[in-house]
Amino acid sequence: MPFRKLKYKNVNDSRVLHTGRPGDVLLDEVTNAIYVADGATVGGNPVKSLDSTKDYTTGQAIDLTKDVHFIVPGQTFTLADGTYVGQRLTFIRKIGTGATEVTVAKAVYNSSANPVEELNHDWQMGTSSGPTNTKNIRECIWSGTHWHLDYE
Repeated sequence: MPFRKLKYKNVNDSRVLHTGRPGDVLLDEVTNAIYVADGATVGGNPVKSLDSTKDYTTGQAIDLTKDVHFIVPGQTFTLADGTYVGQRLTFIRKIGTGATEVTVAKAVYNSSANPVEELNHDWQMGTSSGPTNTKNIRECIWSGTHWHLDYE
């Protein structure tokens, strides 16, 4: 598998004025955001954050700009349509009591090995109803029309 060895250099110029070589990793020391240079885009391309430090409250919509969501037990959340094909979200249920539910506007999941499409599906985490629903980490991927729950 190819890889790139990262070299570190402190550049006194502002990141927004720097183009960089393709593959260069740029750290904005003001915002602590990471960017990857493509050799043409001034300031580089932002790397999407891999974590969400926000605790959601009941009924709140999931922030689709984050890949990983730490969600609170005993709460319910909503998941709207994805923003691009292949978008992948990971949900991690924090420690606590009570089932967590994500209402998925457009879902596909397997039921007895058969795919089921459902609008406003109640996707469970941390319940006692079935081995899948007891999981504390679940993932889904957007196909362009539906969220495929647990990659089903």
